Amino acid sequence: MTTIPVITMSHGDVSDHFTTYPDDSVKSIGGSAVVQVLLPSYKRIIEKGAPESKVVVIGNAVPQYDFCVDLSKEKTIYNVVTVGRLTKSIKRPHLLIEAFTRIAEKYPNWIVELWGAKDREAYYKELELMVSKNGLQNRVFLKGATNDVPSALKASDIFVFPSAFEGFGMALAEGMSVGLPAIGYNSCPAVNELIENGKTGVLCEDGVEPLAAAMEQLMGNRALRVQMGKAAKEAMAQYAPARIWDQWEELISKTVANK
Repeated sequence: MTTIPVITMSHGDVSDHFTTYPDDSVKSIGGSAVVQVLLPSYKRIIEKGAPESKVVVIGNAVPQYDFCVDLSKEKTIYNVVTVGRLTKSIKRPHLLIEAFTRIAEKYPNWIVELWGAKDREAYYKELELMVSKNGLQNRVFLKGATNDVPSALKASDIFVFPSAFEGFGMALAEGMSVGLPAIGYNSCPAVNELIENGKTGVLCEDGVEPLAAAMEQLMGNRALRVQMGKAAKEAMAQYAPARIWDQWEELISKTVANK
């Protein structure tokens, strides 16, 4: 019952508000001066669950690096990359390894790099075993955590993001912002909005075979990689930090003015 206007910031998939949060939390959404969400689909969820709410979409601030990957040049080795903590149920890097196993022989000059910290030792061992069992020790690399993501992206040609669900997908957005075409699952929230299928990358059905087919689509077509990578970089410009901060400044100013 405060007289101070409250902006509720929803930093992720807002479906949780109406499934796992207590009733008082849902009431607080309706009582907020404004509810901020990261993506348009989340706006629709809030408007359906709390129709009295005023909702605005302001995405995360995505770094705009001072370089763009050069996908047009001839290389001896091409690189599929993913970035994210190695979690089995969320990021699901095992699906990328399994998909690459299906097509590795057909594309001998391609490798896969998985950047991200271990989550559970048992799952990490499972990934290592998957690589060695398929004889891919010189093709698939578990690179570990890094504080220099730009360097990991700079040497890459395709960004693959096999997550089951995301709140926004910062690693994906950063990969796209340097000009990498992206692949993800159409069923994954946030990913299916950041990637525009057929324009900035490929959205496929869940599973290993659809992912392998999507990877082949880009691995076998350099011109398509160049075209989608350029579109991906342009699409991520909407999340440039200066634009995002300006949107927040405007929202806060309007909210205070309307108090």
